[in-house]
Amino acid sequence: MKYGFLLIFCATAALFSAQKTKVQFILPDSVELPRYFQKNRVLSSKDLWAFEREKALLLLSELGYFTAQLKETPSEEELVVEVLLGKKFDGITVRFEASLLPLLPSLKTDHEGTVTFKNPKAYATAMQGMMDEFHNNGYPFASFRFDNFQARDRQVFLDVRMEKGPYMVWFEVQLKGDSALSSKTVLRMMDVPLGSPFSLQKLQEIDLKLKQQSFIEVIKPAEISFEKEGAVLYVYLKSTKSSSFNGALGLQPDPVSQRIGLTGDLQLRLLNSLRRAEQFDFNWRSIKPATQWLNARFSYPYLFNTLLGTDLRFQLYKRDSTFLELKSQLGLQYSFASHWLVKAMYNFSSSNRLFAASSNAQFPNVASLRNSMYGLGINYRKIDYLPNPRKGLLLNAEGFVGQRKVLSDSNSVSTTAKVAFSIEQFVPLHRRWVFRYQLSFDTYYAPTIYSNESYRFGGLTTQRGFNEENFLSTTKSTNQFEIRYLLDRNSAVFAFFDQSLYENTSGLNYRNDRPYGFGVGANIGSKAGIFSIVYGLGTEQNNPLDFRSGKIHFGYIAYF
Repeated sequence: MKYGFLLIFCATAALFSAQKTKVQFILPDSVELPRYFQKNRVLSSKDLWAFEREKALLLLSELGYFTAQLKETPSEEELVVEVLLGKKFDGITVRFEASLLPLLPSLKTDHEGTVTFKNPKAYATAMQGMMDEFHNNGYPFASFRFDNFQARDRQVFLDVRMEKGPYMVWFEVQLKGDSALSSKTVLRMMDVPLGSPFSLQKLQEIDLKLKQQSFIEVIKPAEISFEKEGAVLYVYLKSTKSSSFNGALGLQPDPVSQRIGLTGDLQLRLLNSLRRAEQFDFNWRSIKPATQWLNARFSYPYLFNTLLGTDLRFQLYKRDSTFLELKSQLGLQYSFASHWLVKAMYNFSSSNRLFAASSNAQFPNVASLRNSMYGLGINYRKIDYLPNPRKGLLLNAEGFVGQRKVLSDSNSVSTTAKVAFSIEQFVPLHRRWVFRYQLSFDTYYAPTIYSNESYRFGGLTTQRGFNEENFLSTTKSTNQFEIRYLLDRNSAVFAFFDQSLYENTSGLNYRNDRPYGFGVGANIGSKAGIFSIVYGLGTEQNNPLDFRSGKIHFGYIAYF
């Protein structure tokens, strides 16, 4: 068939080499082609060009160049490809073999399986969809065959059939480098169970999935070879110092008791200590007299070498002599699709009123209570580099429903609910410039909300420009805007603007406000850790800005 090989790529079985190949397109001057052809491409394996060739021809067919050719001049490290467009057509009529028709449910065919496409783009989309179906289900060498090619005026007519080629499974994964990870854990992180059908889509997503983990670094792109038994995957990883410790301790006199108390902030994070991608966090903080906060978390993502994981949390908060709060949460999570995670949770919290509760004006309505809640959550994370992203998206949503009992009233059992949502996006603007936006929303519902149930926010991570826990709310929303300039892979300087809207119905008087803060900061990375400093200035209740009330937050995280 004269033009068949020009219409779509014909894949041939080959071993995928480990040598990088640069692809350079030579384009005709008369036509402006898609952006794909404007940049030189670097392939981790020379024979991956077969898939890129198919993509290039389909992009040309979208423009009506069904007879386009790619004239290749290979060398050891470079592939020069001359694009020969040929004649441009307006439409195409295709007769598909019977086995392909189930893959075209949305297209109208006659009794012979013939489809007339309204435009070239519709043809390219249908062909790409069919090819993806085979490439992602064990047939990496599937290729179309064309017969009875005819060209009349500006219309093309032809028959299409499929040659599937050999069936391939994921046979083996080989870890290269010094990563302290087990091969079973890496397989689960990549979602490529051995023995399952080979998928080109999963192959293309492997490096991005691995980059979501802060304790490993991808040395170079994953490579693959096709053997008689199946696909052998080569993954190049390097362990990074991701466990961290930072903190500061001090002594501060209590203005009421005149006793010396311990203050400070300690944070410990252990990542991948058991070589199973697990995480342990411990955080203790005491920044106000007689007030302490402790938070602990343990996450184990791949139970029994499955995509099922567990997430355990514990929190203690003692607000001077006003109340003592304990929270614990058990979560089961499941990773599915690409970058998505769903979880089911049980949360139990108790809050006990202490002897000085009646004298604290900030918490005028404190009660001893117990709250049991059940919830569901979903999480999405896809960013290019976790410590210092340039582009990507993070999303988290949780909802809880439960029952609360107030201990002072044996008959007081009421329904409670809470919702938490956050979305964070990194958008590359120009070279080293990045725009970051984050929206977080939290709300709590109960027939009567007590002061010790309210959200406490403000400070470095929520509303910059204010002291930690400066605000109390029952519903809050915070928008954060940042312009970042990336100094290097782990360092950046930035300017920010934070705006919150909140209301508090827990006290004796209703309160709402729209505080905002702005400032500048820097994160300076080194081999030993990251030094951070942030200066923020904020205002609330429509008060004028007071530059004497600016807040400076600084810290140092040491990695080991």
